[in-house]
Parts: sequence; C-alpha cells; structure tokens
Amino acid sequence: LGTPNYISGVSLCAGNTAAVNKLTYGWFVGADISNSSCVVLFGHNPRKHSWTPIYNAINAAKANGAKLIVLDPRVSDQAEGADIHLRLRAGTDAAMCLGWLNVIINEDLYDKDFVTQHTIGFADLCDRVAEYPVERVAEITGVPEEQIVEAARLYASAESACIPWTPITDMQVSSTSAIRLHSILRALTGNLDVPGGELLGGFNPNYISESELANHDMLSDGQKAKQLGSDLHPAYTYRAQEMLSDATERVYGNRHADIVMGCYMANPSATFRAMATEQPYPVKAFFTLGNNSLMSYPNQHQILKGLMNQELIVAHEIFMTPTAMLADYILPGDVFSERNHIADSWNWRLGLTLSEKVVEPPEEASSTFEFWRDLAHRMGFGNLFPWKNLEEMLDYRLTPSGMTFDEFSNTHFMHMDAPVFKKYEKVGFGTPSGKVELKSSILDELGYDPLPYYREGP
Repeated sequence: LGTPNYISGVSLCAGNTAAVNKLTYGWFVGADISNSSCVVLFGHNPRKHSWTPIYNAINAAKANGAKLIVLDPRVSDQAEGADIHLRLRAGTDAAMCLGWLNVIINEDLYDKDFVTQHTIGFADLCDRVAEYPVERVAEITGVPEEQIVEAARLYASAESACIPWTPITDMQVSSTSAIRLHSILRALTGNLDVPGGELLGGFNPNYISESELANHDMLSDGQKAKQLGSDLHPAYTYRAQEMLSDATERVYGNRHADIVMGCYMANPSATFRAMATEQPYPVKAFFTLGNNSLMSYPNQHQILKGLMNQELIVAHEIFMTPTAMLADYILPGDVFSERNHIADSWNWRLGLTLSEKVVEPPEEASSTFEFWRDLAHRMGFGNLFPWKNLEEMLDYRLTPSGMTFDEFSNTHFMHMDAPVFKKYEKVGFGTPSGKVELKSSILDELGYDPLPYYREGP
C-alpha cells in the first residue's frame, strides 16, 4: 500500500525487546531454559499465565538442580518456588540490573575473555554502573542490600544462566534501558549463544521468512522517513533498524530482520495522535486485522478521537469488537483451526511448527492472506501475490527445504535443526561494530544516551 505506518500489539509485547536486543547484539535471543543452571524471571509468572512450555521448561531445569531467581513485588506462584525472591518496587527493574552489574563488575564475576574479545564500551559501562552502588539500588528498589548481592552472585557464578523474555519489561518507563540491561547481563556473564544460556537465532534455512516476503526495500526512503513516531521513538522504526542493515546482511544474509514483526513499526501512540490531530500530517484510513485497537493500546480517549476522524475504517475480524463497531466495512476472518499454517516464531527461533486446518471456514470468512492478496490484485500490484491460495504460498516458503506443504504436514509436527553455538566466533555479531555493543553506537548516533540508566516513573 506504500505506507510506512504499520502498528501492532507487539509494541507492548516482544517487539520492542526484539528491536533493542538487535541494537545490542544483532538478534532477539531465546532462553535455553531446560538446560540452564540458573533461571531469572522478571515479574514473570508462567504458571499463572498459562505459559505452559515455559513453566514445564523451568520445572525440568529445577529437576536437574537449577536455581530460580524471581523478581516480583507479588508473592506469585513462581515466586513461592524460587530459591531467591526479590520483592522489588514495581518499575525498578533497570535499577536492579544496574545494581547486579555493580556487584558483578566490582567482584570480578564477569567473563573477562568474552568482554575483551567480543564487546565494546566496557569502560564507559563501568563508569555508568558506578553511579548505582548497591546502597542506592536498595533505596530505589526497596530490596535489602544483602539480597541484591546474593542474587547477583548466584546469577553470575552459575555454570549457565538465562533471563527469559517477559512482557513485564516491555511495559515500563525505563523499558529500553531494562531490556538493554538484560542483554548486557547475558553478555558480561558469558551466557550468549551457549547451552543453558540465551541462543542467537537467525533466518530459518528451511523456510522463507516474512521479512523476505515483506519487500521492505520497495518502500522509498522518503516514505520511510515519514514513519510516525520515528523522530522521538526510533528504536523499532526504520530510522534505527535500517542502521543495522549492513550488519544484518553480513551475519545473517538478509538486510531486514523483522523479528516478531516488531522491528519496523510506526509508534502506536504517535499514529493515533496523527489520526486525531492530523499532525504531523493527516492519516485518513485505518485497517485493523484481528485487533481490537480501541481497547488494545494506551490512551483510549485519543484512539477514539482518531478513529472518529477517519474517512475509512476496515475491520477484518472474527468478533464484533468495539473497534469493528466503528468500521465502515467489516470483513469476517477465519480462526486458526480453519486454515493451514506453518509457524516460524516470527524469525525469533529456528523451529517450524505445523498448524493444520480442522474445518472449513464459514462461507464468507477469509484469511488475512486472502484479504491482502485480493486487495493487492484490486489495487494493481497483484504480481506481488502470485499464489492462488495459502497452501501455494506455504509451498513457496518451504522451497529451501525441498518439501511442499503436503509433504511437510505428512511428516512433521515440528522441525528444528540442531543448534549451533557460539556462531559469533566465526561471523561476529549483527551490529555495526560486529561486537556486543555495551555502549550502543546507534543510540549514540541518534542522539540518545548510549548507556542504560534508571528513570523514575510517574
């Protein structure tokens, strides 16, 4: 359609984490929980939240002797089974991480060889960390000093350790710094791309990624520059992410890595603001697919004002949501059991998982693929959607594997190649320096603090 203004709920859930991970070491890592010696959960309660695979993996690790550290103001189900439970004040995750780094650096608990060979900015990081002695961090977080020190030592001295992603860290005033600090903790303790640590993925060699299908290079530089929010919130917009393109191509073979479909987005708040105020330019059409946008983002009053200021709203939905009720056109969508699909974790991890159609969709229901394909043909660029149906597109995406969708579905529920560890020793990291950037060159160039910090919430 030629617009740079795609938004998604992943702006509050993994998308910003993926983008900030990329700024630090080029990809969004995945925790090897079941093989870890120490698991750290920041506000995450997998048992209560029905994250069954994560919960089972934690139990498997604990059965093998792993230690569990939980940081949560609440006494959650997961906290009750923790070896250490730090009841920090809500929103102070970044301060806690800076306190851990203070202990780890001052007590020489970091991996000196890795830091020397594979990172940049360590001296500057040390200067920043020195601003957060344990005494100050205890005052900020409300956690006693001795507990902070005990947890930092346990994490840093474990044979392997991981900090699984959690949406809790995506939704804080200091989110960018907190996410950066998780990344830095992984790096300094030598837990990047090792068994039981945090694995760096890449493009699946058996499957054509959505990043490749998206044709990012077809969007002109002029259009990318108009992406809403990129002036103030550039981390997951084209403005910041295209600064990684050369490095991404060098390490991963493609210029764009749209991990979890959250690395080239417009900023949702800026988008709804433009819809409402027509600044910095008018936005007059809004398409929503499977998302109740009015109820899914902050500042609902402004979202409603923006929606009411549209000339066209199209909803592709399975429910009559409040957003759909405001639409000019409502197109019925299908549900996951009514279509075939192969999930590739949105480029996050290397596995492929089969999802097979169980029943045919109702007569007028269509998939999102069919929605965009039909629209493309009506608007004159159907050549970009040459497939007659979803199965033909899946055949195309499976081309590298040598299988068709039918062949894959008859032989696989899940496919995953054996992991390769410490890939950075051969190709470096997907950052401009080729190393883990403890001090971010991209944030520095964009005019932001290149080092993590703590900012008090309202």
